Amino acid sequence: MLDTTTPEAVGLSTTGLRAIHAYCERHLTAHHGPGIVTLVARHGKVAHLACTGSLSLETGQPVQPDTIFRIYSMTKPITCVALLMLIEANQMHLDEPVARYLPSFAHLQVLLQRGPTETIAVPLERPITISDLLTHTAGLGYGLFQDSPVENAYRACKLLNRVLTLRRPLADLIAQVAQLPLAHQPGQVWRYSVAHDVLAHLIATIADMPFATFLAERIFNPLGMHDTSFRVPEAQQARFAALYLRDQGGQVRLLDAPATSIYIHPGAQPAGGGGLVATISDYLRFAQMLLNQGTLGSVRLLRRETVALMTRNHLPATALPFRLGPAWIWNGYGYGFGVAVVQNPALPTLPSSTGTFEWAGAANTFFWVDPSKELIGILMTQLLPLPAHPRLDHAFKRLVYQAIIA
Repeated sequence: MLDTTTPEAVGLSTTGLRAIHAYCERHLTAHHGPGIVTLVARHGKVAHLACTGSLSLETGQPVQPDTIFRIYSMTKPITCVALLMLIEANQMHLDEPVARYLPSFAHLQVLLQRGPTETIAVPLERPITISDLLTHTAGLGYGLFQDSPVENAYRACKLLNRVLTLRRPLADLIAQVAQLPLAHQPGQVWRYSVAHDVLAHLIATIADMPFATFLAERIFNPLGMHDTSFRVPEAQQARFAALYLRDQGGQVRLLDAPATSIYIHPGAQPAGGGGLVATISDYLRFAQMLLNQGTLGSVRLLRRETVALMTRNHLPATALPFRLGPAWIWNGYGYGFGVAVVQNPALPTLPSSTGTFEWAGAANTFFWVDPSKELIGILMTQLLPLPAHPRLDHAFKRLVYQAIIA
């Protein structure tokens, strides 16, 4: 049960927050897409929760507060929390070589571009560490971009299926990744990658249990995230949102229907970089735990010092601003463990505070936590690709900050 309040009781404007719902209605009228659920919480209480549009465009079934969404890369912060829990338990350390636990990572090479068509493979200058995986500085690829021959090699492996979940189990993925070259020397460049999937396999290896089991037993059950999983039980199919794709011509087409979805039959492959489904209230519980510096109610997952470590920048100045592919530049941000972190709030085009951390998912899900204002914003929809145009996340964030009155 969500702890709700009136907006004014937590320094927000009722009129201002109503503008979020009105914007979402205008957006869906103009651009025809699947339903949107938005949530704003401040000082630990929900001041805004609004549902707009349809869970399924084919049936017209409306989205609800308990609609289940594919959260894609919003899985990554959860994976990082799981890894940090093992570090707190002294089962591994940030500066340890990954090859200590995954020996196939000991002999990777870096592919250097010597000319338009010439490349050369060179040895590692130092081992890949666990910290490199947490910060996407290991040199791994994803196969999503066109800016490196390493990305081409990942793309040829077809690691992801048409709905962007893993085609194969984590152990098989890691075995394949260990045969591919790196795009750069460890620790030098931020490159979005399968690094968090490697972390998931590492967690399963160290904890001696399946990754999905670890998340359920150590994070989801303690936090009361009962609808967060790598699969949707068939009994919950009616709450599972359909996934859509907007093509280059602007047309929206169904990509993954709930009744036939891999998330139900038999369930997506567990992964550290994506694959989870959740409700907006479940993800609020996770975000609130981070805002509370590791606790939710009587449950403590992490020490406050560990949350502070997770949510501060770890990139060297030479790696900033970091880029998500060749075009998406994060001016004013650093990168922590699984989250982008605002360092200079004057540089981003959106309002925020120093120390605000955030991330998004491929189907245009989005969350941020502003510790200085004790503010959480979460948006859920199911539309590929990311980002949507016009930017739903940008409009949502601006409207939330405009609604602050105290």
